[in-house]
Amino acid sequence: AATAVEEAQARPLAYSSILAVAFAGLALMAWFGPGAKTSRIGARLVLRTVAPSSIGAAVVIALSLIGGSVLARPVLLDDTYDIHWAPLPNLIEPDSPTPQDEPEQDEQ
Repeated sequence: AATAVEEAQARPLAYSSILAVAFAGLALMAWFGPGAKTSRIGARLVLRTVAPSSIGAAVVIALSLIGGSVLARPVLLDDTYDIHWAPLPNLIEPDSPTPQDEPEQDEQ
């Protein structure tokens, strides 16, 4: 039977997907959840201040989406990107030392 660490090494994309879904859920809660009205009003005020016209707003939104996709691309497409599960042990690289594994140094 495979251990949890072996399964994590075999499926790092699954853990990245879990984080992406969790973040999307958090974003949905911010937009539609208990403080939704305040969030939407604040977003509208900021957008109206940054880009007062509807064309300016469309440009700001398009640039934000393009910038977000450029920033997310290396994380989503690079297989060597590691997720650090601090303060939990790192599931992707089980051989890396953790603070609990390091020997204590005596002061002399």
